[in-house]
Formats: sequence, structure tokens, C-alpha cells
Amino acid sequence: MTTFDAILSSVESQFAKTTWTDTGIAAFPVNFSKGDLYPEEFVKIELLPSTGLNMQYGSAKQRSGTIIIQIYTAVNTGLRRVTAIADLLDSLFYRKLLQNNVQTFSSSMQIKGGNDADNPSLYRADYVVPFSVY
Repeated sequence: MTTFDAILSSVESQFAKTTWTDTGIAAFPVNFSKGDLYPEEFVKIELLPSTGLNMQYGSAKQRSGTIIIQIYTAVNTGLRRVTAIADLLDSLFYRKLLQNNVQTFSSSMQIKGGNDADNPSLYRADYVVPFSVY
């Protein structure tokens, strides 16, 4: 069965593709802190595994969960930039088969109350996509 570390590596490897690197948007792990030294726009990568299912049909096992990409942009710029970044993320994650047989599904975007609580000069939205590995 695919390990949690392998699943995270599959997600993080998407940010090494030129589709993403050409944007110039920095990507950080969710628990990474640069204090106040973050760029004006960036994303944070979060993986929330859920309980795996033991399939009824033999010994096949499944891991599933949610990939959350926190999108941060400058305040007072409206939703246009957030939605543009979510569209870029769709090109990497929307209904894709990633390395290690990580299958992603349809995405959604959630506005997280507007300005970020830790840095009010930043606006936050979450790009959310469920995944499964068999």
C-alpha cells in the first residue's frame, strides 16, 4: 500500500512542474513559517488523510483524504487573482492520476473569511481536492 509520505511526495512533485514554476508563485508546506517574510502571494500545501477502507473484495486497501492548497494573495485585489491561481491548480490536480497511483477528483474553492488572521495584509482562500489511492 502507498505510504503517507509517498502520497505527500506525489502532491509536492506537482509544484516542480513548469506549469507551476513558470508562475513564480512560491509553494510552502503548511507548517513552514517564514514569519513576516512571505512574498505578496504564495500557497501552502496541506494533506489531510482520512481513514482508509478495507475493501470487501480481498486484501485491496485504499487510502483517501483531502489535498488543501491555501492560496494567499494581497488584500484589496478582489477575487480575480485567487480564482486565477485556483485555475492553475486545477491544471495540476483536477481529476488527475499523480505518481504513486494517487487519483484526484473534482476540486472546490473555499473563501476562508477574507483577510488572514496572522497577516491582515494577505487574503486567504483554500483550493480543495479529494484523493484516493488503491
